[in-house]
Amino acid sequence: MKLFLANASSQNHRIYLRFPERTMTTHDVGPGNQTVIDNLTSMDIEYFKAHADIYGYADAKRNPGPSFSGIIYSIDSEVSATAMQDKNGDLKDVQIKKSEDILATGAAAVDAALAQGRGEKDGKSSRSQTSLEIQSESVDPNDNSQNGLKKMVIER
Repeated sequence: MKLFLANASSQNHRIYLRFPERTMTTHDVGPGNQTVIDNLTSMDIEYFKAHADIYGYADAKRNPGPSFSGIIYSIDSEVSATAMQDKNGDLKDVQIKKSEDILATGAAAVDAALAQGRGEKDGKSSRSQTSLEIQSESVDPNDNSQNGLKKMVIER
Protein backbone atom coordinates (compact mmCIF):
# COMPACT_ATOMS: atom_id res chain seq x y z
CA MET A 1 0.00 0.00 0.00
CA LYS A 2 1.03 3.59 -0.58
CA LEU A 3 0.46 6.72 1.47
CA PHE A 4 0.47 10.04 -0.38
CA LEU A 5 1.07 13.17 1.71
CA ALA A 6 0.38 16.55 0.08
CA ASN A 7 1.07 20.07 1.30
CA ALA A 8 -1.96 22.32 0.76
CA SER A 9 -0.44 25.23 2.68
CA SER A 10 1.79 28.00 1.40
CA GLN A 11 4.78 27.05 3.55
CA ASN A 12 7.29 24.21 3.55
CA HIS A 13 6.59 21.26 5.82
CA ARG A 14 9.03 18.72 7.20
CA ILE A 15 7.09 15.60 8.10
CA TYR A 16 8.49 13.05 10.53
CA LEU A 17 6.87 9.62 10.35
CA ARG A 18 7.50 6.51 12.36
CA PHE A 19 5.47 3.38 11.94
CA PRO A 20 5.52 0.48 14.44
CA GLU A 21 8.70 -1.59 14.24
CA ARG A 22 10.29 0.79 11.71
CA THR A 23 12.78 3.60 11.85
CA MET A 24 11.68 7.22 11.60
CA THR A 25 11.65 8.82 8.14
CA THR A 26 11.73 12.49 7.21
CA HIS A 27 9.91 14.00 4.24
CA ASP A 28 10.28 17.61 3.08
CA VAL A 29 7.16 18.69 1.20
CA GLY A 30 6.98 22.12 -0.42
CA PRO A 31 3.78 24.10 -1.05
CA GLY A 32 1.57 22.39 -3.62
CA ASN A 33 3.75 19.26 -3.70
CA GLN A 34 3.34 15.75 -2.40
CA THR A 35 5.43 12.78 -1.40
CA VAL A 36 4.71 9.07 -1.38
CA ILE A 37 5.58 6.43 1.19
CA ASP A 38 5.25 2.95 -0.26
CA ASN A 39 5.54 -0.63 0.93
CA LEU A 40 3.18 -0.03 3.84
CA THR A 41 0.94 -2.66 5.38
CA SER A 42 -2.74 -2.18 6.17
CA MET A 43 -1.71 -2.06 9.85
CA ASP A 44 0.67 0.84 9.06
CA ILE A 45 -2.14 2.69 7.29
CA GLU A 46 -4.54 2.18 10.21
CA TYR A 47 -1.83 3.35 12.62
CA PHE A 48 -1.33 6.50 10.51
CA LYS A 49 -5.07 7.22 10.31
CA ALA A 50 -5.43 6.82 14.08
CA HIS A 51 -2.85 9.56 14.64
CA ALA A 52 -3.52 11.82 11.64
CA ASP A 53 -6.02 14.14 13.31
CA ILE A 54 -3.76 14.65 16.32
CA TYR A 55 -1.07 16.08 14.03
CA GLY A 56 -3.51 18.13 11.94
CA TYR A 57 -3.45 15.88 8.85
CA ALA A 58 -6.70 15.55 6.88
CA ASP A 59 -8.03 12.92 4.52
CA ALA A 60 -8.17 14.39 1.01
CA LYS A 61 -11.79 13.21 0.65
CA ARG A 62 -13.14 14.60 3.94
CA ASN A 63 -13.51 17.97 5.64
CA PRO A 64 -10.56 18.82 7.89
CA GLY A 65 -10.87 19.22 11.64
CA PRO A 66 -10.13 22.33 13.72
CA SER A 67 -6.45 21.39 14.10
CA PHE A 68 -5.81 21.18 10.34
CA SER A 69 -2.15 21.94 9.52
CA GLY A 70 -2.34 21.96 5.71
CA ILE A 71 -1.13 18.38 5.20
CA ILE A 72 -3.58 16.11 3.43
CA TYR A 73 -3.25 12.41 2.73
CA SER A 74 -4.62 9.79 0.40
CA ILE A 75 -4.25 6.02 0.39
CA ASP A 76 -3.05 4.35 -2.84
CA SER A 77 -3.84 7.35 -5.08
CA GLU A 78 -2.24 10.73 -5.63
CA VAL A 79 -3.84 13.81 -4.11
CA SER A 80 -5.35 15.89 -6.91
CA ALA A 81 -4.52 19.54 -7.48
CA THR A 82 -8.20 20.36 -6.96
CA ALA A 83 -8.16 18.70 -3.54
CA MET A 84 -5.07 20.73 -2.59
CA GLN A 85 -6.75 23.98 -3.66
CA ASP A 86 -9.92 23.12 -1.75
CA LYS A 87 -7.98 22.21 1.39
CA ASN A 88 -5.95 25.43 1.09
CA GLY A 89 -9.23 27.34 1.38
CA ASP A 90 -10.21 25.16 4.34
CA LEU A 91 -6.84 25.89 5.96
CA LYS A 92 -7.44 29.63 5.65
CA ASP A 93 -10.85 29.20 7.30
CA VAL A 94 -9.25 27.25 10.17
CA GLN A 95 -6.58 29.92 10.59
CA ILE A 96 -9.17 32.73 10.62
CA LYS A 97 -11.18 30.87 13.28
CA LYS A 98 -8.05 30.36 15.40
CA SER A 99 -7.14 34.05 15.10
CA GLU A 100 -10.66 35.06 16.16
CA ASP A 101 -10.38 32.80 19.21
CA ILE A 102 -6.99 34.32 20.08
CA LEU A 103 -8.43 37.83 19.66
CA ALA A 104 -11.39 37.05 21.93
CA THR A 105 -9.13 35.45 24.55
CA GLY A 106 -6.78 38.44 24.47
CA ALA A 107 -9.66 40.89 24.80
CA ALA A 108 -11.06 38.96 27.78
CA ALA A 109 -7.64 38.93 29.44
CA VAL A 110 -7.20 42.67 28.95
CA ASP A 111 -10.71 43.27 30.27
CA ALA A 112 -10.00 41.18 33.36
CA ALA A 113 -6.70 42.98 33.94
CA LEU A 114 -8.39 46.38 33.64
CA ALA A 115 -11.14 45.32 36.04
CA GLN A 116 -8.62 44.01 38.54
CA GLY A 117 -6.47 47.13 38.24
CA ARG A 118 -9.43 49.36 39.09
CA GLY A 119 -10.46 47.28 42.07
CA GLU A 120 -13.77 46.16 40.61
CA LYS A 121 -15.91 43.62 42.35
CA ASP A 122 -18.86 41.89 40.72
CA GLY A 123 -18.62 44.21 37.69
CA LYS A 124 -19.09 47.40 39.75
CA SER A 125 -16.47 50.05 39.26
CA SER A 126 -15.33 52.52 41.83
CA ARG A 127 -13.46 54.63 39.28
CA SER A 128 -13.81 56.18 35.83
CA GLN A 129 -14.97 54.52 32.62
CA THR A 130 -12.49 52.77 30.33
CA SER A 131 -12.95 51.91 26.68
CA LEU A 132 -10.70 49.61 24.71
CA GLU A 133 -10.90 48.72 21.03
CA ILE A 134 -8.99 45.75 19.62
CA GLN A 135 -8.84 45.33 15.87
CA SER A 136 -7.39 42.54 13.76
CA GLU A 137 -6.63 42.85 10.09
CA SER A 138 -5.00 40.85 7.34
CA VAL A 139 -1.20 40.69 7.30
CA ASP A 140 -1.28 40.41 3.49
CA PRO A 141 -0.76 43.95 2.11
CA ASN A 142 -2.50 42.92 -1.14
CA ASP A 143 -5.66 41.72 0.62
CA ASN A 144 -8.25 44.45 0.08
CA SER A 145 -11.18 42.41 1.35
CA GLN A 146 -12.74 43.14 4.70
CA ASN A 147 -13.17 39.40 5.49
CA GLY A 148 -10.30 39.30 7.99
CA LEU A 149 -11.16 42.61 9.66
CA LYS A 150 -12.54 42.05 13.18
CA LYS A 151 -13.16 44.53 15.98
CA MET A 152 -13.90 44.02 19.64
CA VAL A 153 -14.86 46.89 21.92
CA ILE A 154 -14.69 46.64 25.69
CA GLU A 155 -16.30 49.37 27.74
CA ARG A 156 -16.28 49.52 31.50
